[in-house]
Amino acid sequence: MNHDAYGADLAALPRGSAAAGEIELLTPEEARAAGIEEPGVVYQDRWIVLFRDAVRFPSGRTGTYLRLCVEPLATGGGVVVVPRRDGRYVLLRNFRHATRRWEWAFPRGFAGADLPIEASARREVREELGSEVEVLAFLGRVPADSGLIASEFHVFEAALGEAGARAPEASEAIDPSGVQELDRGAFLAAIADGRIVDGITLAAFALSLARDPG
Repeated sequence: MNHDAYGADLAALPRGSAAAGEIELLTPEEARAAGIEEPGVVYQDRWIVLFRDAVRFPSGRTGTYLRLCVEPLATGGGVVVVPRRDGRYVLLRNFRHATRRWEWAFPRGFAGADLPIEASARREVREELGSEVEVLAFLGRVPADSGLIASEFHVFEAALGEAGARAPEASEAIDPSGVQELDRGAFLAAIADGRIVDGITLAAFALSLARDPG
């Protein structure tokens, strides 16, 4: 992404107002006038773009703030699916590179650039759980980490059919036998005792509960 493309990206964002208590985005021209380090792209590859934005804080101080966009989440969106079978929540066991540990989580992944969001959600369930989706419902959107990451996940709830063969991507580390089904009480107990810690899974579960507090 070149300087012009960064300017276009910046122009598409809400600027905000420091006077209103927000973190206000500055244009590259305003940044130079304020003597701030040149904003722009710090790093980019096929998966992420890391921006350094020039900003004005509510205190009036100016400086820089990092903003990470995960591609293609920045445009197409990511998907996380709350799978249900006979009223129970279905989780799978993943090894996460960033935390260097095994974690119980709902299926999730990047939205395919050539697929509608709903089709991407069905694909993740098919690949990671080996099940077809009988009914799919959109629950809402959640940010991955609103303090740093600009991208959001689209959250769906899925009623599952019978389980079949799983076909995870070659870059994933999913326990072949690591699937568990928990009712609501068991799920809450697993959160309380630290067995379920994945933030996106917890956010998706909260959306599911809000829609069906039963």
